[in-house]
Amino acid sequence: MSKVVKNSLIVIAIAILVFVIIYFVYDLLKAKPTYSEQVQQSNLEGSNMGIDTDKLFENVSTSNEEKTNIENEVEEPKENTEVLNGTVTSKEEKAIELAKKQWKSTEGVYFSNMAINSKGNYIVTVNDSKTSKTLAFYEIDVENEIVKEK
Repeated sequence: MSKVVKNSLIVIAIAILVFVIIYFVYDLLKAKPTYSEQVQQSNLEGSNMGIDTDKLFENVSTSNEEKTNIENEVEEPKENTEVLNGTVTSKEEKAIELAKKQWKSTEGVYFSNMAINSKGNYIVTVNDSKTSKTLAFYEIDVENEIVKEK
């Protein structure tokens, strides 16, 4: 072997050895992840880990029932929009009905349920139908049926 080839092989071997040493030193000295980083990574990897899918779908039931139509039976639509005493279905509607009783006339006005205050009372406004101007504010305690004009 010539002296040039021998020197080239020695330089290549030394270069490879230097790269291997640098790699191992870098691997030893590189920063290890902290505990919080490990926790975040484990949370991201399997966010649904531990959820029992059987429990998620436990209360879901499916049925393949056939629906049959019964002929000659006509359902008539209910056209009675008048709310009778004691048949109010929600507190909002009851608050509006109490405001209507307090205002007495419903001609040319409409009522809207604006909000519920911190006491649980409903704020109902009486508005002009033509201009949408607010004519009155009522604070209504639905439970005790107390109406206060504001």
